[in-house]
Amino acid sequence: MNAVFAQTARADLDALDLPSEGQEWNLSLGSEYPGASGNLDLQEEDSGMSLLLSGDFTQGGAYVAAELELSDLAEESLLFLKLQYRSERAAAMALRLIDETGQVFQTSLSLEADSGLHELSFSAASESWDEYWGGAGDGIWRGGIAYLSLILPHHAWPDKTPEIRFTQIRLSATEGTGADTSVVASYSFDDEESVVDWQLSFATLASNAEGSGVLRLQRSALTDQPVAKSPAFAIEGNRLQVTASGSTSLGSPDNSYRLVGEIIFLNEGQGEIQKRLAFEQSGESGVGQLSALLSVPQDAAYAQFQARIEKASGYVDIEQVLIEQIHEDDSNTYRVEAWSERLANLFYPEEELAFQVQASSGDADFDDQTYLLCTVETYWGGRIGPLFKPTLSREERVLSGELGLASLPLETGRFYSLRVSLVKAGELLASELYGFSILREAPANSHPHEAVPFTARNWDARLEEYIRLASRMGIRVVNLWGGWNKEAPYEPWLSQVELARELDLKWIMGTPAMELERGDWEWNRENLREGMIAFLQTFGEQGVFAISTGNEPHGSEEQIPLFVEGYRGIYEGAKSFDPNLEVIATSVGPEEAYWENGFGEWSDSYDMHVYQGYRDVQDSYRQHLDLAGRYGVEMPIRSTEIGLNSQGMPRHVVAAEVWKSLGTFFAEGGQSAAWFGFLYPDSDATEQESSGLSHCLFASHYNRYHAKVDAVAYYHFVNGMAGKLYQDRFDDEETGVHLIQFLDDAGKSMIVAWGEFGNSSVFLPSNEGMALTLLQVDGEKQTIEVGSAGLGLRLQESPILIFCDQPLEMQNLVGKARIQLDELPESASRGATFSCFLTTVSEVVSSIELEFGGSTQTLRAEGGIWPDELELQVPAEETASTLWLKVKGMSSTGETVSVDRIQIVVADSAQGAALFRPGDPSSLKFQ
Repeated sequence: MNAVFAQTARADLDALDLPSEGQEWNLSLGSEYPGASGNLDLQEEDSGMSLLLSGDFTQGGAYVAAELELSDLAEESLLFLKLQYRSERAAAMALRLIDETGQVFQTSLSLEADSGLHELSFSAASESWDEYWGGAGDGIWRGGIAYLSLILPHHAWPDKTPEIRFTQIRLSATEGTGADTSVVASYSFDDEESVVDWQLSFATLASNAEGSGVLRLQRSALTDQPVAKSPAFAIEGNRLQVTASGSTSLGSPDNSYRLVGEIIFLNEGQGEIQKRLAFEQSGESGVGQLSALLSVPQDAAYAQFQARIEKASGYVDIEQVLIEQIHEDDSNTYRVEAWSERLANLFYPEEELAFQVQASSGDADFDDQTYLLCTVETYWGGRIGPLFKPTLSREERVLSGELGLASLPLETGRFYSLRVSLVKAGELLASELYGFSILREAPANSHPHEAVPFTARNWDARLEEYIRLASRMGIRVVNLWGGWNKEAPYEPWLSQVELARELDLKWIMGTPAMELERGDWEWNRENLREGMIAFLQTFGEQGVFAISTGNEPHGSEEQIPLFVEGYRGIYEGAKSFDPNLEVIATSVGPEEAYWENGFGEWSDSYDMHVYQGYRDVQDSYRQHLDLAGRYGVEMPIRSTEIGLNSQGMPRHVVAAEVWKSLGTFFAEGGQSAAWFGFLYPDSDATEQESSGLSHCLFASHYNRYHAKVDAVAYYHFVNGMAGKLYQDRFDDEETGVHLIQFLDDAGKSMIVAWGEFGNSSVFLPSNEGMALTLLQVDGEKQTIEVGSAGLGLRLQESPILIFCDQPLEMQNLVGKARIQLDELPESASRGATFSCFLTTVSEVVSSIELEFGGSTQTLRAEGGIWPDELELQVPAEETASTLWLKVKGMSSTGETVSVDRIQIVVADSAQGAALFRPGDPSSLKFQ
């Protein structure tokens, strides 16, 4: 989960029980989809008040909903929701919550329609939501629950008259599951007694600006390692709820400069079993609260709370920490895995697609009614092909089987997900997504190393999987870890150099000057120079590409000259071995003190690291140029780390930034770039939402590495640009249109294009018979023939890559749309029909093809008059969270003259919620 010191007030309200008299519930009939009727009744029962919601869709409509405004509670920490319900006539519903920023979160649910009493529990901050929109728009929950909507969709019951009774709706500040809950540790920091038996390093008692006692962790010097660790406390529950309040004041260039709060689980002998992330926070945050729910590993008998500062300078004030244990009788944990023989599930076109699938249970055997269901989905959640129910072998607490996908019509180059779900008698127990793609052998691997302007860098360069995946992506130069001893004879070492040679990779090595930058003053100019010589005498003929002196130093005015002397030693040692060997400067950002102390004199190129998006890439590059010019040390600029602080972001947003940031960097004049990072192990699948792993191109559930959509986007950019150089660009600040063109020696082009504000129309002039390929960030491809009339193209905020066998003129590209559709909804429900209006059609358009929801229709003018109102329908069984209305205009000679893609969010998609028609498992048809 993404639990941080959010800007929220401390809660005085612990729980709120609904329904009750005096609450102003509202019945919504989904007026945007006319035809529905319904009722909402608050009724008295022996056990208390209940809420009866019913709908009638026999005359149309999409949904009815019971809504409750809770904005006066938005600043309370009511993050947990428990629903008790009875249903005879509803097998599905949706839950919609809104946070304090106005961001809407929604998920679809399957119900038990058996008249029995059932319970559903949610954590707003950690729930895996099907979709979100509005407000902050980033998928990160903020504050308490400001609005609650219980939705009955039209498909909830076959006769279209669903009904459900809610017997309890409880909002609480802690997870109220009906399980036994008890406090196992509670800390406030008012006096010395409060930290007795704590282990403290660079942590002291203090008072914050409000006068409250706090435990302050502070990092002032490079060698400071602020840590506060509580005494061990006994635990017996299945889960721990960690609640904390505090504030941060940290210098955080990216989110690896952070506060980390974690729980250390211990066995009976108080030996460490596992360390679990509870929360993290970068930068500045005011006083606020957080809540994190952690499962307890088997054999854990004790635990400790620990807070520490990583890399950042500044301080953290922790005001309170509360740890509760939750004991549930039915607390079985499930683990669902999928893997293939291909690393990260990157298949080759000529081979069979096959997976191993497996589910395991923490403490109970599987019965005969438990099985695995598998589906293949696009990035947007659209299901491809049938449900698969693989034949399973059953061992103690383990189900396993094989799954072949040869029958599916999958495209080479596109991102897909395999959803593996554990189901018992129609009830979903657990589900995981594993990404995969079919990719050709990287074309970049046939180019010389120098013709592929990309390098690779990872959290841990010792991992074999990182090196192999860099090669699979087409990257020809990797960063390796290496070094030498501080004293003569300076014995050198270098990780994975044999594997790099096997894969025909060259390498960049960071030096022990990084240890000097972290405050190890035993390193100096002499042992860095002599050690560099000894290192290169051993490894210098084994594929060295360049030497990188250091990494992100943050020295004081007194320390920077010592760093520069160390860089000088590295430079002198490298040049004495080979005067032509490139030395890359440490990455300092546009911090002028380093230029003032002459660090640029001891390198051949600069290194800039950026994690805030393409605008910051452009700004940082220009700041580097300005400083280099003012101090007379102009030289090329590389980037061994471009990335995005992407925790909580949808991955297609990250994939879009891969293309925009890299395109911008090379357009500014950059020499080479590395998107950071590749992967990091996560054997228990507990760190996937952490800031560190959010940087990774490959996910690592249970160490089963698999591709994210941004990995596929990166593959296409690397291989599309191999052998090409930046040619020219077109930018229109008024419309936000950006196109950046790269050309190879044969004149073939790759253009990265986007509309900063969305819905920006451009006109691409062309020659007769010119072919274009348009590539989306998920790898979906469209090839079109363009005639002398050129192509009208609508650009969105998410970029596309345009490939052409000839250069495109990059002048006067902004134009009017050749086809304009108006009054399209931003979202629509499954089964809903909606209208839009055709308001503009250029005279060069002879026919229009509309593709939506698996259906295609062709429009033509009748007697010179185009139809003005169009009707489109979302398929009733749609599983995608987003559909794309694809609009193509054709000339009278059959050439494409206009292309557009319009996003329609499916407001109640079944993605991840219902694998089959709810309430009717007998209707399943398997392959």
